Amino acid sequence: MNVLHVSPIPTVLGGVEKGGVESHVSELAQNLLFKGVNSYFFDNSLPLSNRTRTNIGNNCFKYSTWFSFICFLFVGARYFSRLIEKEMPLKRKLRVIADCGSLSYFTRKNKISLVHVHGIHNIIATACEVIEIPFVITDHGIGHKQVFDVDKGFLHRNICSAFKVISISDYSKSNVLQLVNDDKIVKINNPITINEVEKVNLDYEYAIFNGISDTWVRKGLSRIAEEIEHIILEMQDLYLVVVCNAEDYEKLMESVSNEYIRQKIKHQLPMDRQSMLSYVKGAKFNLAPSLKEGFSIGYLESILLGTPVIGFYSNICEMNDIFNVGYNIPVQPEEKLGDKVRLMMQQLTHRDNFEIVSNPLSWENQINKFCELYLNAIK
Repeated sequence: MNVLHVSPIPTVLGGVEKGGVESHVSELAQNLLFKGVNSYFFDNSLPLSNRTRTNIGNNCFKYSTWFSFICFLFVGARYFSRLIEKEMPLKRKLRVIADCGSLSYFTRKNKISLVHVHGIHNIIATACEVIEIPFVITDHGIGHKQVFDVDKGFLHRNICSAFKVISISDYSKSNVLQLVNDDKIVKINNPITINEVEKVNLDYEYAIFNGISDTWVRKGLSRIAEEIEHIILEMQDLYLVVVCNAEDYEKLMESVSNEYIRQKIKHQLPMDRQSMLSYVKGAKFNLAPSLKEGFSIGYLESILLGTPVIGFYSNICEMNDIFNVGYNIPVQPEEKLGDKVRLMMQQLTHRDNFEIVSNPLSWENQINKFCELYLNAIK
């Protein structure tokens, strides 16, 4: 079986960004290969100038020139009559037509059986519907606000024309249920497998904040800044290691006037995954007060490494249930972080070992769910 993934292209295949979705898609493709499923990639969110890049891997769809894009636009034009009755802006229709041409060519050339759309807002879903190729769509953590802030009819059409919607968490499923019935949704939590990790060797004990992307608002560094003095005082002898870019670190430090508090904050620039895991494993706890997470890989990594998390309410409640633990502390947007840090410090005085014995969300355990879903979609 050949599957086309429509998503940001993983950096290992020549993509320009690396984040949660890209990492997930990369690992999904690798694990599907073990099951005899070949993966191809198309990033239709890229500007056209980037779609002509030559450094993208051989199994990624790209326009070799602007002329080729125009050719695909003409190929897609034959599907225009199927779009006439659909209510959408003309600009969106032109994008769909171009994607119809691209999909039509690429699926025939590579004998694609199924399209997996990573992102519930992607207009490629409409293109799949128009050219009548089966597809599944992953919500990747759609939020309540997103459901009601965008074109609800557009989202509803994307979902209804898909074979199934893959929800990655209870949080995202509850939001998708605002649009469709439960029987349209398949719940598959983000899988994760971690190999052996060594603790980083530092001469002080610390908690960690990891903000490698969307740091200031979504990952919650602004919340930490608002309560920084309270948080540091509750942490007692621990330091706070903040992993983020220099600009966000400077914004954080602008909120700190007390010299003692300033000295208790250590800065690290974003690093590769293995180095980051070493820092997480060495931390006493992970301070991760995100405003929203689909199903946080960062939280999962921390839990599997034995580092308890203070984090986004819905994710933490679900993960405590999945791993049958109670020491990860959920936090709501209106709650005080300093109070949650105090609870965590109380836990740390009573136990020193938070190791997880088994991982129910390993790729080995989860990959068959994807394969079964794909096979059912093309029957």
